[in-house]
Amino acid sequence: RVTRLLQSRIYGVEVDSETALWLNRCDRLCLKALAKHGLVSKSRVWTLKDAADIFSSRKVHVKGDGRRCWRLWIDTAYCFFGAERLIGQVNAQEVVEYEQWLRRQGKSEDGIRRYLKALVSIFQTAVSADVIRVNPARAIIKQIHWEPRRSVFIPVEQALEILDALPTLQMRTLFALARWAGLRCPSEARKLRWSDVDWRQRRITVASGKTARFNRPCRDVPIFPELAPYLEELSRSHPKLTPMQAWSMDARQRETDWLLPYCQGRFSVGATFCRTLAAAEVTAPTNLFRSARASCQTELADRYSLQVVCAWLGNSVQTAARYYLKVLPEHFERAVCAPSRLENYSQKV
Repeated sequence: RVTRLLQSRIYGVEVDSETALWLNRCDRLCLKALAKHGLVSKSRVWTLKDAADIFSSRKVHVKGDGRRCWRLWIDTAYCFFGAERLIGQVNAQEVVEYEQWLRRQGKSEDGIRRYLKALVSIFQTAVSADVIRVNPARAIIKQIHWEPRRSVFIPVEQALEILDALPTLQMRTLFALARWAGLRCPSEARKLRWSDVDWRQRRITVASGKTARFNRPCRDVPIFPELAPYLEELSRSHPKLTPMQAWSMDARQRETDWLLPYCQGRFSVGATFCRTLAAAEVTAPTNLFRSARASCQTELADRYSLQVVCAWLGNSVQTAARYYLKVLPEHFERAVCAPSRLENYSQKV
């Protein structure tokens, strides 16, 4: 059998029907040995799990919530296709059925796109390794409608109403960090410690895993006057430690240094906030924290230079313009009520 496979490879012809039937009866261990020497195609050996594991091993920069989301997307694909499904057997029609199945599960348009992007990445790993020739999920993802500006502006009045409806100080501080300081919540707020708060210079050092791969592991954010009361109130309930006591703490004691212990071990903080606000009959956007961050950047961009605001919020000018900055009715009112730019010049009408 091996001789016939070798002849097929040398002369570039298909194997005979008898050898093809023998290959179909071979177990995976035997096929792996044959594929290692190039006698059979890798598509006979590679499974969806193999490609996903290889791709995951390359995403070393993804940590924390990002890695948990990635595992969720991959596990969902396993539920539909099967982890041991040969990757060469998946076709474009099955990807379309997977997209329809996600819709029946109640996923949003943006959520479906994220699940499909994860699937595209898995198949692209197989394409790069010459396991398959065509990525079967490439075409379907271009057909998914995606609205990048899905966040909405939260006015100050609505933000104060949301803060009044939140039952605990830590929940209010978490929302205040997103709305008044533009932090990514809960991912960046979860990592904050009291040692990151510099009361003397009135700023917070924020560690960000999202920008760490671009050599920007942390950034300084001002303690804005709107945010200061929540941090001051929270600090009154925190035990004061001398530098020597903080240095001598063991790992378990050091966990008490978290600024927001509420966020530790919680994955669906946003969903918890939405349920709490719905019970209090307070209107709030579904993507609460993203909208709060976008609202913060829109307001700050009216008061400071955009590159300064982007440095505080940890994104680029291009990203801010595409996803965060909003055109508000106040902008139109200011444009209409502003003095004419030609008031010092004569103008014929």
